[in-house]
Amino acid sequence: MTTPGVTIGWGSPGPEGATIRVPACPSANGWLAFAGGYTVTEPTCVALTVRADGREQRAEVSVGGTC
Repeated sequence: MTTPGVTIGWGSPGPEGATIRVPACPSANGWLAFAGGYTVTEPTCVALTVRADGREQRAEVSVGGTC
């Protein structure tokens, strides 16, 4: 499900879209970091779904508005 007027862009460069796919970390000891963020047409609370290793976690992200 996407939210109208909301895109996310992560990486360098960070193409904007409703879905971002990130490769696995090269090792369990390291971090994988991406610069980027959200673009919104007005302050809002964005629903975010993260999927990894067959699991799914949902979160709300405040982007100029309250959740």
